[in-house]
Amino acid sequence: MTYRLPRQFVSLASIAFAAMLALTSVVMSQPHTAKAAGVVWSTDFEDGTLNAWSAGGGGGMFNSGNANVTVTNERAYSGSRSAKMTINANGSDTGARLHRWTEADRYKGAYYSARYFFPQRVNVQGGWWNIFQFKSRTSSRNDPFWILYVGNRSDGSMYIYLRDWINKRSYQQNVANLPVGKWVHLEVYYEEASDNSGRVTVWQDGVQLFDVRNVRTGYSGGRNTWGVTNYASRLSPTPTTIYVDDAVIATERQGPGNAPAPNPGNPTPTPNPGNPTPTPTPAPSGRLTWESPKDGITITGSGTLRVSAPSGTAGVRFWRDNWVWLGSDWNGSDGWTLPADTRSWGRGQHRLIARAFDSNDRQIGEHIITVTVR
Repeated sequence: MTYRLPRQFVSLASIAFAAMLALTSVVMSQPHTAKAAGVVWSTDFEDGTLNAWSAGGGGGMFNSGNANVTVTNERAYSGSRSAKMTINANGSDTGARLHRWTEADRYKGAYYSARYFFPQRVNVQGGWWNIFQFKSRTSSRNDPFWILYVGNRSDGSMYIYLRDWINKRSYQQNVANLPVGKWVHLEVYYEEASDNSGRVTVWQDGVQLFDVRNVRTGYSGGRNTWGVTNYASRLSPTPTTIYVDDAVIATERQGPGNAPAPNPGNPTPTPNPGNPTPTPTPAPSGRLTWESPKDGITITGSGTLRVSAPSGTAGVRFWRDNWVWLGSDWNGSDGWTLPADTRSWGRGQHRLIARAFDSNDRQIGEHIITVTVR
């Protein structure tokens, strides 16, 4: 049976449903707390297994050294289970790692998130502690590209910093510490590019820590992988355990929109003026509208996609059909456009999806049309 979308605006719920239909080969376990809209893969570990990570041959568990990952009912953010990741980091590299590459390879721009629980303060003695990473693999290389590391401040408090592993550059922040004994939500928007057109944006409990644009995020032709990890060389105390719950890959933000109230036992430090907490933006006026092509027309060959966007737009992202990534435009000085070649799309009907985002990466507009390629 052929499913045709009406030529009109489509609700977010319909978009999420269509996206999930396209991924029926992937076993999904919907987290209790994750928003349904835009979710393309997820696990909350409530089935008591780690099977969602390896479903469809699209990932798995890849431990090294003295490391272990199990599903436990010791604690959970939602439901009654989470993943318990334990390493004995006493001087040699050791890692507990859960990887997923099917969706990371399919969606060139997506949101990756999980809930983390740190039961105690840890001293990072070996220089690095990797808890969230993106890798790229070719026939000859298999390297991390961007990593969320845990470090210690001068008073011993733990915090997240961002590492460009390929270029050996670290990005620091003074916006937030990591809480101890409390669940924390980490989310990354990762736009993959083998040239310097990629983007990495990081939020902790809805507060933006980093927004790094125009960077390289993968090898040309490489298979991209996302991982939640507990990976280090020397930590104290050790063995070191962290818990992970509600891991999600989505085409929309899943985390909270506002920062939580400060934890009295772990106060939020003074924001770094060079990397401030996002401030509320005025409500946008106008709406996102396709200018070229128009809804319902027949197109062929190559050309330029063009939309008009509401006020407050900082960027527009483009997809076709069931969330096949086309690209994005973050410079609207000449209009919101994207070159496109329809010859690789195949003949017949196709959906074109455009979404507008503000400077805090919040979606403020959407328009979906149907065109025919001949």
